[in-house]
Amino acid sequence: CDKLVALTESVRSDFLELGVPNEDIAIIPNGVDLEWFRPDRNINGIRAELNWPIDRPVILTTGRHHRKKGFNLIPAIAQSLRDRGFKFQWFVVGLGVDRLDEEIQGRGLQDYVITQGEIGVSQQPSDEWHFPDKKLVLMYQAADIYAFPSLLETFGMVQLEAMAAG
Repeated sequence: CDKLVALTESVRSDFLELGVPNEDIAIIPNGVDLEWFRPDRNINGIRAELNWPIDRPVILTTGRHHRKKGFNLIPAIAQSLRDRGFKFQWFVVGLGVDRLDEEIQGRGLQDYVITQGEIGVSQQPSDEWHFPDKKLVLMYQAADIYAFPSLLETFGMVQLEAMAAG
């Protein structure tokens, strides 16, 4: 083989100790920087910054609107929850999620389901890249429930991100 894959720098160190030349090691990270996702303040403070409610549960869904992602199920699920008397706010964030707006309004769910377009990559003043953007990380941290309605997913990074944010 041409390369060995190391998930972390410590794995790279282990390979080096085994005699693998540095140029034959490729770092491919786990994909989630746990320090970036760890909450550094209380949830109510984060919710206030995001203009999210403090007095009811918040559901979050992130990703792009694609039929395999199951986002088209969200209005019906939200209506069912509302009709059963649940008070909540569901934020759906990602590319193309505004395509849900017509059905959300048609079902009278605009006070329950809020869509927001894609949030890009953050570049801090140090020019250190972080993914995802800190605003999205704050959303993960402030949500009570992460809902991932995907019908088909090989490996959903959003699930790992939600878990990393607690």
